[in-house]
Amino acid sequence: MRTLSRVLLVIFAGSCTGAARAADVHPALTLRIVEPTFSDPELREAEGEPGRFALLLRKELPTPGSSFDVNVEFDHDAKRIRARATEIAPAGITSQVLTSTHLLIPLCSLSPGSWVLELWVRRGTTGEFSLAQAFVLRAAD
Repeated sequence: MRTLSRVLLVIFAGSCTGAARAADVHPALTLRIVEPTFSDPELREAEGEPGRFALLLRKELPTPGSSFDVNVEFDHDAKRIRARATEIAPAGITSQVLTSTHLLIPLCSLSPGSWVLELWVRRGTTGEFSLAQAFVLRAAD
């Protein structure tokens, strides 16, 4: 175990020494892995449309009746998909109960290869989008 730690440290130290840093940017003092906010990813094929898929995700929300408005952009050259999901609260007064809510991201026909899907989320229509999760999808013939 000690040898492995030393090898990783040498690789890490060597990869960071040449990194340029802007004078006005301060390095982060802590780093953590963000827990996924959406769970149970499932790919579904569109009925009657072979080769067209959708990614179905689930999230626990505090208000029943919440939904998502989704906008999807495709960069076929870079094989990147950017999905922007806006969490929409239900109209009127509702109880506060954790409820499983689904998010469906439609995917067009994708060329074979590995694709990166970035999921950006915001709460309400006026907030800023922030990167919530990323998925690697592999499309094949």
